[in-house]
Amino acid sequence: AGATDDHELQWKVDKINDHAFIKSVNETDTSLSTSGYKTIAIAVCEGNARELGDAAVWKFAGLLPMLDPPREDTPATIESLHHANISVKMITGDHANVGKETSRLIGLGTNVLPGEEMRNAPSETKNDIIWNADGFAAVLPSDKREIVLVLRNHFGL
Repeated sequence: AGATDDHELQWKVDKINDHAFIKSVNETDTSLSTSGYKTIAIAVCEGNARELGDAAVWKFAGLLPMLDPPREDTPATIESLHHANISVKMITGDHANVGKETSRLIGLGTNVLPGEEMRNAPSETKNDIIWNADGFAAVLPSDKREIVLVLRNHFGL
């Protein structure tokens, strides 16, 4: 969720500086994530990339969409909780678009905010953001803890 990859091996595809290419891949990824798909970018390199190091040329092969649908009984569970007047929030490490689509599929609201929005919110508005959101996506473990503590300590849940 926003961390810098500082591993010694930093392989990049050959079109990394082609803005139209990057825009196209990002648009495809966004379209897939809006439909609930997680994606993995696939690139191939001829030869041993570890031996080639920075001289390795990686060719983008495509995006691999993966669907991890909610369990069949989840919408009924959410409906039962709502019927019992219990509010449910989505808290996930998935991308916000995936979180919104999953929320929609299981009967939750789709006001799913990126965890970064909560982390960067001024302290005087953070509690209201947590209260009003239907959920949070791309969260860190510390975000989950903060959401639960705010709901428990500030709102008495």
